[in-house]
Amino acid sequence: MVGFPCCCRTCTIYKDTFNRPNKDRLDLPWLNEGTEFNIVDFAARPDSSGATAILDVQHPVPDESMHVVMTIKDEIPNGGIRYRIMLNVVKASNINSFFFADFLRNGTADSIIKLGISSNGVETILAQDIVLGLVDLTRNFEALISDTEFCAKVTNATLSYVGVTPPPLFEDGYYSGMFANSDAAVIDQFEFKEHFQTNEDCGHCLCKCEDQILPPMLTVTIYPDPANCERLNLLPECTFPIYWNRVESRWEGEGFCCEGYVNTGQNWRVAVSCPTGEGTGELTADTMVMTILQGCTNSCGGCIGGQLPISSSCYPFELVYGPFYVAPTDLTCLCTTNTNIFERGSCNYYIKIT
Repeated sequence: MVGFPCCCRTCTIYKDTFNRPNKDRLDLPWLNEGTEFNIVDFAARPDSSGATAILDVQHPVPDESMHVVMTIKDEIPNGGIRYRIMLNVVKASNINSFFFADFLRNGTADSIIKLGISSNGVETILAQDIVLGLVDLTRNFEALISDTEFCAKVTNATLSYVGVTPPPLFEDGYYSGMFANSDAAVIDQFEFKEHFQTNEDCGHCLCKCEDQILPPMLTVTIYPDPANCERLNLLPECTFPIYWNRVESRWEGEGFCCEGYVNTGQNWRVAVSCPTGEGTGELTADTMVMTILQGCTNSCGGCIGGQLPISSSCYPFELVYGPFYVAPTDLTCLCTTNTNIFERGSCNYYIKIT
């Protein structure tokens, strides 16, 4: 049998280095012997301008999550070649239900990674972004998917990560595969691996909080204390999402709160970092730094800059920061119906992240 079948519990389920004599197919265990690819000079090459190969190896758990790595070599700059990793593939007589990650090899600053889903043959793009700072003509292209995350990236690049929270995975989608749209594509290796979801020694997209992976979207809730505080009576609760910012390597987002009356309303913009493990080396929730980039901060003293949570938990995931003080004389925090600074009092607000 070609490749490297795994007889023990490691992350690798199956790896094919294509290190065998030239042939007009990939051979077993590729579905239908991988007849849309050739083996040429110890690498896999499409035999046409649109070739697909499905690895006929089932996830051993079985589970729909997986991590797939494709090693590409001899790239053609600005060649427009599309390399595709297929994940969560449902094995059938006609393969048309799966998730995919595409790497479109253009130039050093305009190549693209796309994440998508094919449902009964209808493709939908879920996320895409430009790859920046490509160097070299050989790299790993990898994609990971689980119930809570879907991402892809390439090596030998300054910035390449693209991620999204996926829609529900396809039931019984235990297989993986590859596609290329040009017979000039050269694939040096294909590796099918377990994801953190089924083996905690294996890869995941972003950060871990203890042994839980954090998704690309978190939710911010801002609320006053006490709940009936007149100074913040337009802020009973404000909730908005924050998303992973691949440039800053943190979650970031904003929401407009305290609406409803003339000359009211306040925008909050919040950023949160991954656990750092500082001190103990453990990735605990209490090391996650939150920064208020915009909000009611004129009278809260030390709230400018990074804040550590006053309470935190990885199971369930919850961070609480504060208290942040708002004085009656803060004329820029437009979160009250009472404009009389001598009557409306003061109170605090807290920021919760889940």
